[in-house]
Amino acid sequence: MTHFRSGTISWEPVFEAEGDATNTVKIRVDVVYRRSYPVSSFREFSNPDNSKLPGDTLVYQNLRFAGNVSAPLQFLVTAVNLQEDWLYGVAHVTHTFSEPGTYMAWLESCCRLSGLQNANDTQYRLETLIHVGEGKRSPVTGMPPLVQAPLGGVTSLQIPHAHPDGNEVRFRFADPSETGAGHVQPPDLSVSESGLVTWDTTEHSSGLYRLWNTQVVMEGLDDTGEVVSRVPLEFLIHLVEEEFSEPPVFDAFPEEALHPVAGEPFSFEVQASDPDELEVVMLSALNAPEGMTFEFVDPAEDAADNAVRLQATWTPASGNVGSAYVITFRATNHKQAMSDIAVTVLPAPGNRPPVAAAGGPYGLVMGSDLVLDASGSFDPDGDELTFAWDLSGNGEFDDASGPTPVLTWSDLADLGLNAPGTFTIAVRADDGKASHTVATTLHIVATSPSLVPLGIHRIADAAPDKPPLRVHWPAEPGFRYLLEKSTDLDGWSPATGFPATAEGSILEFRFERQPGADPLFFGLSFQP
Repeated sequence: MTHFRSGTISWEPVFEAEGDATNTVKIRVDVVYRRSYPVSSFREFSNPDNSKLPGDTLVYQNLRFAGNVSAPLQFLVTAVNLQEDWLYGVAHVTHTFSEPGTYMAWLESCCRLSGLQNANDTQYRLETLIHVGEGKRSPVTGMPPLVQAPLGGVTSLQIPHAHPDGNEVRFRFADPSETGAGHVQPPDLSVSESGLVTWDTTEHSSGLYRLWNTQVVMEGLDDTGEVVSRVPLEFLIHLVEEEFSEPPVFDAFPEEALHPVAGEPFSFEVQASDPDELEVVMLSALNAPEGMTFEFVDPAEDAADNAVRLQATWTPASGNVGSAYVITFRATNHKQAMSDIAVTVLPAPGNRPPVAAAGGPYGLVMGSDLVLDASGSFDPDGDELTFAWDLSGNGEFDDASGPTPVLTWSDLADLGLNAPGTFTIAVRADDGKASHTVATTLHIVATSPSLVPLGIHRIADAAPDKPPLRVHWPAEPGFRYLLEKSTDLDGWSPATGFPATAEGSILEFRFERQPGADPLFFGLSFQP
């Protein structure tokens, strides 16, 4: 017997630190091979005794790209099934494309299982359409490699799936050119655009294996309905006698998508039992994200005697944010009757701290009120902020509150800010989960800075072919100054610091003259 049972290929972009998408994509390949396939057929295998247990690795086949480019696939064995003779392997490939665009990647080899009722011993092909450069992701699925369908009636199953970007996903059968030479779909099988697989098996005769193969395509659509990603999904359908065995049922599981927060541990539980009290139920999980662990725990107090309960625990990393995971839980009894449920996990970003802005530097004439302004602060998550100020320098942040508090001269005197000088003040912005503190200066003077008359000055030597002209003027730190013009600025670039706050003792204006501009006249005055 040959070896290929099922597979899928999904992908997601790699982003720069600033959040912009690159031309690099992380591609994930999931396959299920016949576990008894000879070790010698693999290029490399981490355990040559042919144990093929979870944690083993195997190198087999290549992921191919246009231009005769390929990457070897190193599969990590994540699950095995001794009764059904399969192993589940996951490989990751990171590939950088030359420029943004739409590209294809594919896996192609021989052969599908010999015992199939259709497409047996045929070349298999999985191909995916990758959209590069805009940060788009592909849909993902948690479809198990084999599902059961009863003979002699109409049966249906929903393909579990999710789209990390929340986009619509459309389903169809794969074309013959997409599935490999010689592949044909099972007769009377259909799939809806929403992923509901329906099969009328009334006319099908029973047989020893009754294994059928199908491949569907998940198409990710953009807001206009255009296809921007394409993911293959191939799996097996096992026809069983209608009275074969009543399958187990799931008593408890998350019915809505889960949104764990990056950096914070979370857990959920799934419980299954069998209607036949004499049956023993086995419960397993497929397609779990890396690092998720599972532990059997005590069933609920009101559960059936043969109930089993599995607890999943995971702490998503920041790199998991934006990805989607569809975990399939399978309950099987000892007669190999089975049922599945899927749990979708969409990790959310952890809290991002606020960014505080203290305003300033501030300038104040003795005897005046001080108006502080932290309105430039913001929270990346949109959380509401509270503000606390430290003007005395004791680090207590209890001298004022709110984004724009007003302190009278008496208030400042109580804090020891009643003499000329330069003082450090700080504000703390808090979103309830994290805070950020930033400092600025307060410059107090005895009287308003005196104006040194500039008069009206003409700038005629800032020629277009000369470096920009800079005008420097003595200034008091923290006070605002206004540049007054007797002509407009047509033909002149805007002056930096217009109006300006003096950071030090020198106030600087910068002018650039364009060809044909008239001379510029200006004056300078203090704006309290």
